Amino acid sequence: MPQGSDPELYDETVGKAVKRFQTAHNTAADGVVGPGTRRLLNNPHLRNAGNPADIEKILLNMERWRWLPQDQGRFYVTVNVPEFMLRVVKDDEAVYTTRVVVGKTKTPTPIFSNDMKSVVFGPYWNVPNSIKTGEIRPYIRPYGGGWYGRRWDTRVLAQHELRIKYNGQEIDPQSIDWSRVDIRKLHFYQPPSPTNVLGRVKFVFPNKHDVYMHDTQEKHYFNKTVRAESHGCMRVQNPDEFAAVLLKYDRNWSAEKTRDAFNTGYDKHVPLNNAIPVYVTYFTLWVNEDGSIKTYGDLYGHDRRMRTALLKNGRDYAAVKRPAETAKKERQAEMAPKRAGTRFARTGY
Repeated sequence: MPQGSDPELYDETVGKAVKRFQTAHNTAADGVVGPGTRRLLNNPHLRNAGNPADIEKILLNMERWRWLPQDQGRFYVTVNVPEFMLRVVKDDEAVYTTRVVVGKTKTPTPIFSNDMKSVVFGPYWNVPNSIKTGEIRPYIRPYGGGWYGRRWDTRVLAQHELRIKYNGQEIDPQSIDWSRVDIRKLHFYQPPSPTNVLGRVKFVFPNKHDVYMHDTQEKHYFNKTVRAESHGCMRVQNPDEFAAVLLKYDRNWSAEKTRDAFNTGYDKHVPLNNAIPVYVTYFTLWVNEDGSIKTYGDLYGHDRRMRTALLKNGRDYAAVKRPAETAKKERQAEMAPKRAGTRFARTGY
């Protein structure tokens, strides 16, 4: 009987085929159909896990894990920006998940961590300087002249229910000489209302970036696959549910109490008894429980910049710096003539 013709017989031909399969999928080519080889045969999605592009992406994301504390806490909130998802984690298990909208590529959400200190129902919106200068001032234009003097078209402020204070005093927009004023020195704010851009609730974790999580009026963005539409803050799809999970854990609030605060609160600040860690992360690759890999787009180009910073010639990593003497010896070994029977081994980094 010719080799390989009996499907019930593991002969030399089948053994060679197994070795070719193992070699092609970056595993030991021993010809033995052990647990690892069976897993590759039965799960096609695992077969490309060893390709160079995946290995590189895994290394970049492993480096990101090094930036996080070893103990993230018993209860914490994490946002994975490239995934556009928020999770509440308790005892290492995600107990709540919802979609988020993150910053545009021109106004990216910063990657950092800090502690959530309070939840604000019916929040004020204090307009940041970037929006004052880039999205409000261009719409304030002069008109008129002659006997009545020049006036200013400030309808954009009324349309968005924006008010102005200077040195703590509220002022009339028409009393301002907009051609001379430094708009950054004026305090623009929007009072709590059903149309407030922050919606009905804001989650505060003080930070130098002045970003936070909040409700939104623009719910349609949550239906998009790529949800990069904000000025840097994170908009939460179901903020009422998110608030209920946090306040149940921290203050033992009932769902009804949170719902009432959500619907009726007016600048109602609820301090947390215990600060809740918040981790804003940027993982572009995730390994699922079954061993399969899920990847996400490099929204802000952080992978590209990390690759430049960490990878040298595709194999050396800044996380473990190679001694200069080791590198010198490797170059000498590469240039030396190879002798029969001699194998040159490299120190792996």
